[in-house]
Amino acid sequence: MPNFLEYASYELAHPDSLLTKKQQKFKRKLIKVIYTNMEVRNDSVVYLLTKDEYLSTGLPDSYYNELIKDMNSLNAFTRRDTLLRKSLEQFSVQLSEIKQKYSE
Repeated sequence: MPNFLEYASYELAHPDSLLTKKQQKFKRKLIKVIYTNMEVRNDSVVYLLTKDEYLSTGLPDSYYNELIKDMNSLNAFTRRDTLLRKSLEQFSVQLSEIKQKYSE
């Protein structure tokens, strides 16, 4: 849903096979911190970490700023678009699957 991860970093734009071990580790950490702390509530995507909590993970603040900006844009669109609101249900399912994968 949010397009943040499409341009957040070099690591996310390339398959693991093209990344160094350090880049792969960063990629997994970023995905875990972003998606395990995201939920769909009342037809909106919400991020559960404050900026300080996010920064305590060691990830760059620029990623947090872009993520929040994209989520706000997405939520503005979903308030006006019924079809997009319905797609949030599927996104919620995907978030659950990601959370389960990263909790193992």
